[in-house]
Amino acid sequence: MSYDDFQSYPSQASNVTDELGELMANDPDLCPGLNACMVCGLPTTMFCPKCRMVSYCSKECLKSDACVPMSSPTPGHCVEICDALRSSSSNVNDEEEGDRSELESYPSTLSNVLLSHPSFEGVVQEGGRRDGKKGERRILQVHIVGAQKGSEVWDEKGGYGGSGWVSAYSDALDEVCETFDVSLELVFVGEGLKEVKEADGRIVKLSKTCHAYLHSGKYEALKNKVTPNNFVRRTPDLLVFFNAGFTCLDYDWSGCLSTCFSPRSPTVPFLATTNSEMENFNDIEWLEENGFVKEGSIAGLGADVDDTDVDEVPLFAGPNPFQGSKIRQSGILGNDLYTKSSFMFGGCMTFGRRKK
Repeated sequence: MSYDDFQSYPSQASNVTDELGELMANDPDLCPGLNACMVCGLPTTMFCPKCRMVSYCSKECLKSDACVPMSSPTPGHCVEICDALRSSSSNVNDEEEGDRSELESYPSTLSNVLLSHPSFEGVVQEGGRRDGKKGERRILQVHIVGAQKGSEVWDEKGGYGGSGWVSAYSDALDEVCETFDVSLELVFVGEGLKEVKEADGRIVKLSKTCHAYLHSGKYEALKNKVTPNNFVRRTPDLLVFFNAGFTCLDYDWSGCLSTCFSPRSPTVPFLATTNSEMENFNDIEWLEENGFVKEGSIAGLGADVDDTDVDEVPLFAGPNPFQGSKIRQSGILGNDLYTKSSFMFGGCMTFGRRKK
């Protein structure tokens, strides 16, 4: 199955029986198709002989799983799933192309959303600050939170036959600067940046109109850090979260998000991406429950722009047309496939709605 074929299907989820679902609920470490049989959850004795990526306890379970077609809302290990897994693990050229596409989707998503999404017209047309010098461009600052090496930032040598992160962001964002007559400042923040050589407190020049600063650590710590020329502002013009996973228990997103605001700026425009439709719903629900967005303001994926609150960036949710083309296997269910940042949502976070 090619990437185009994969995109023609709705957000895909594996066939899971009630019995298997109960086993997974009782054992969080159980990953059917990976460390247990994809069908019944028993210890594995074999892999699918074609892709060798999904495991089973017997030929009978493999056969029953393969009979559930891709047209089903919850497909099994059908021909399309098997071919996609086999292709992603064996074709080096396609894998390198997919890696490059996945990396470059980060700057591409940011650039295209700023250029064309109606929810962010106010950000690029009226936001930012000026240095006070006559004729100076407005300066928009974007904070990319939860950044990691190998995702939002990668080796400048490029790897995978592609360009490095500096040139990739420059190429993608120079059009934004030219179109709206602005300069862009990107602040990458994340504990996963520790091995990036540029994350040493220097300001990195991406192009004449784009600069970046990398902070290896938590977002909360950045607020108390003195940066060169006071580069990092307390409140950005736009917050970006690529595949953040707000429902992840390993990170205190509530503490992080609470530091995004200031008394002068109780609202902050934001963009978030997720790896699946379900993750999109879960992250939206978490933000609503924790009071960072208005409950019910994002009615569902693909919802029309909500302009009922003119003081805020309109809220939206839907597929991300700028995602990469690398098809990945889920780490939870062997038959689940996804592409990074395949869905996105955004609008305006509001500190004033924070629930006590």
